[in-house]
Amino acid sequence: MKKILILSIVIMFCTQLQAQWTNTSHNYTTGQLGIGAPGTWAPITIHSISNSPGNIGVSLAFDGTNHSEIGYRFKANGSNYYQVLYDGSTINWKHYEGGSYISKLSLTNSGFLGIGTVNPSAELEVKSVSNNNAEIHINSSTNGKPSIIRFQDAGTTTWGLLSHYPNPDKLSIYNYHNNSNAMVFDINGNVGIGTANPNGWKLSVNGQIRAKEIKVETGWSDFVFYDDYKLPTLQEVENYIKEKGHLKDIPSAKDVEENGIYLGEMDSKLLQKIEELTLYTLQQEKKINKIEKENESLKLLATEFLKLQKRLEKLEKSK
Repeated sequence: MKKILILSIVIMFCTQLQAQWTNTSHNYTTGQLGIGAPGTWAPITIHSISNSPGNIGVSLAFDGTNHSEIGYRFKANGSNYYQVLYDGSTINWKHYEGGSYISKLSLTNSGFLGIGTVNPSAELEVKSVSNNNAEIHINSSTNGKPSIIRFQDAGTTTWGLLSHYPNPDKLSIYNYHNNSNAMVFDINGNVGIGTANPNGWKLSVNGQIRAKEIKVETGWSDFVFYDDYKLPTLQEVENYIKEKGHLKDIPSAKDVEENGIYLGEMDSKLLQKIEELTLYTLQQEKKINKIEKENESLKLLATEFLKLQKRLEKLEKSK
């Protein structure tokens, strides 16, 4: 009689349990568990109950007495699986490789995200995995749309690093304050500062440049001192200035205003004029020296003439 009573209680309990698992909140059929769902497509499915606004999820917790980590594992086959573990300070995504777990991603309680590292030192730190290159790849999902990295200060957009903007051959540092390109790099290695188009120049700057030193490698004007160089006469220089309004080989003010100048070429031309002036000065020096010698000779002649004149005067007085 006691056995029959116990068996009846067990049957009633199982019936009640079956009723609980088969109502609209739970369903367990052929190895699949649905919580809050009448049907399930996966081994475990969790739905809200009657459109309840409450949270949906799985909560895992430990008191720290038996295990140092809690988490879950994804397993595709016997040798390839992923597991996510939390140790109280950091969530680690680890992949099983070659008999050991390799950390791929980590997120600390401080909000630091590490890719390829378990101890990120910043909000985002990327470290190479298995001695490969550490890369961040940002790919626009729509052809022709820019891929963008934005830099914000206290929530205000200030700067952006944009690819494919304003055309697919350029990378731009974009200023969101005035909606302009602060710096542009094109596929040929040309750089534009303050301009969106370097126009083929390795460095194109729309504005002033300040530097302690600039090195320019170009040709020089020492050919002026060669024996076969034909130095224009000063009369020829004067005639050219009267006709053109500027020195020969030197661009006019209008040309400079319209086309600018090449620093290396201009320095070379200015040096040419300095060297020509040096030659003119040397020529003048030779002429001056010649005139001074002639003057000395004239002084001697004048002195001798005065002596002769005095002698003549004495002779005339003695008569």
